[in-house]
Amino acid sequence: MPSREGVLCGIVYCDHYLLQLLSSQAPELASSLEAVPGINSMLDSFDKVEAQLAYIAQTRFKMPGKIILDRSLNRNPTQLSITSRQCRKRYPHIKIELLANEGCLDFCPFKFSHDAYIALSNYQGQDCTFTLNRELGCIRLVDEQPYRILRSPFIRPEDVVLYQQDVDVIKLCGRTLGGSFLQRVIIAYLQGKYDGNLLDLLDALSWLAPSLYVDNPSLSFDFVEILSLCDKHCGSCGFCQELFSTLSCPQPLTIPDLRCAENS
Repeated sequence: MPSREGVLCGIVYCDHYLLQLLSSQAPELASSLEAVPGINSMLDSFDKVEAQLAYIAQTRFKMPGKIILDRSLNRNPTQLSITSRQCRKRYPHIKIELLANEGCLDFCPFKFSHDAYIALSNYQGQDCTFTLNRELGCIRLVDEQPYRILRSPFIRPEDVVLYQQDVDVIKLCGRTLGGSFLQRVIIAYLQGKYDGNLLDLLDALSWLAPSLYVDNPSLSFDFVEILSLCDKHCGSCGFCQELFSTLSCPQPLTIPDLRCAENS
């Protein structure tokens, strides 16, 4: 979190052990920084927000100037409005964010373990989580049941306007995917539309975009409203399977030209 002066003014954290350690070991430094709960803090209710802020208050860190609410609220407009309203009443100085384009499974059962493995991979300097997810995790599940993509709590560029009364900032992710991905995503969300493959915009599903096309313009204007009524009983519903079959098609097989890379 850089400030206008170009120096650090806060940290985004998910590990409260580390936050407490920093507070204890460097109290003067901590007192000059905001502690901002990360997206994986899963703040999906006002009670959780209030509790998280109370724990921050027990350290030397400053209170955050913003919080990001959990992805699940992207598909629960009633709970989002309630949580947002309570936060603004109790903490009017704190801005509220939502993450738009992660694209992971809704209530992903692999989430906690995946985060732990990512941390271990970063510590060891070798990330093997993609292979793990392909063989056992969410990538395997999406590959077997691709209609689950529609249940992912993403926010399309076209639907951002539906959230503006409840949040201050729409956050975009994907910085590890390179400049071309980020440029495409930023332009789409600034324009409020994307006339292409929905998977081109989603961080966690970017691996699938070269082989599967999901026509974003074909999603209806009331897509968010319909999915917010989902009872999660896919076996007795079939809506997502039927809709997905009309929106998606395989991409033609292409072989990337690596000759330029070899000659450089």
